[in-house]
Amino acid sequence: MRQTSATNDGAFPTHADSLRRFTETPFESTFALGEGTVRVATNYQSLADRLREVSATAAPKVADGRPAFFWRVVVEADDERETESMTVGQLNKDGLAFITLCQRSFLASDLEARAGIAFVSQRFVHNEGLFHQYFLPALLSLSEGIIESG
Repeated sequence: MRQTSATNDGAFPTHADSLRRFTETPFESTFALGEGTVRVATNYQSLADRLREVSATAAPKVADGRPAFFWRVVVEADDERETESMTVGQLNKDGLAFITLCQRSFLASDLEARAGIAFVSQRFVHNEGLFHQYFLPALLSLSEGIIESG
């Protein structure tokens, strides 16, 4: 069966990935959390480094050699024109959890898939207070919920 497209030349149109679904996340950090491990893949080396710094223990592996929870975190450049206030919100239903840190930064996790996705502003990585008061607690909270249920 031949697949066709809407264009005259037979090529499929390419669209900008405005949702940033295909952002590469080549930097990784793995750390222990309770009885399990958490692996974070990110597009931002500084975040992987910060997570390694706060992890005081070497990351033990779970029995099958895979992390108990996997995060994909996309760090986005700050928009200097925009001054966002911290408005933290949380939703949790049917194994899905969502935490917003401000209008353009959030973390979401899926209990069944044992995975999470986050899009956060660079300021949550670079600003010591924002990292420790907002981003890290949200990441750990959502990860602990998955590991404790496993």
